[in-house]
Amino acid sequence: MPSRARSNFDRSISRAILLRQTCCVQRRGTRLSDDIRQVHYHSHLAACVASWEAYVEAIVLEFSDRTARPLDPGFSEIRDLLRGCIVAANKKFNTPNWNNSREHILKHTGFDPITSWSASRRGSNSISAKSYLDEILQVRHSFAHGFPLPASVPWLTVDGANRLLSVRNLKDVESFLRALVASTDKGLRTHLASVYGVSVGW
Repeated sequence: MPSRARSNFDRSISRAILLRQTCCVQRRGTRLSDDIRQVHYHSHLAACVASWEAYVEAIVLEFSDRTARPLDPGFSEIRDLLRGCIVAANKKFNTPNWNNSREHILKHTGFDPITSWSASRRGSNSISAKSYLDEILQVRHSFAHGFPLPASVPWLTVDGANRLLSVRNLKDVESFLRALVASTDKGLRTHLASVYGVSVGW
């Protein structure tokens, strides 16, 4: 059974997948124009990033809830104060790249996800996985602010001077973010058990 945060992520990412799938459907025998298709692809990638951001924010709160000790008033008071800090930090958390996401989780749970995340992309290590997440954020940032997609991102489709998203790109992003979420859940489950003696069914 996954964490609540992961369940919410799965629901959210499934809506992004639906957006990708419906974009590929032909209507009345006509094909969507390339421009319209790219707008759909941009929306899909933005939804995937938003799903990841929401997961990071939700999992640190869920972790805090799991460490509650109702029979220990002193601990509960401190935990409630810390939870308030997490809520405030979540409101400021809006660029879920590798460093920001890692720092957010580490700061609010004591768990460093870097080892768990290192193999989140097939055949990857921490450097390539970090680069990939940061490139996803770079692409999202570019179209969100009306800029062309960055030439520095190697996995984008090249069409003359333009960089474009493809269905394969979108599927890779989905798979990568799912793997990050799964490995974070697993790592936090182990951390809860080893540090706090709390058993969860994630």
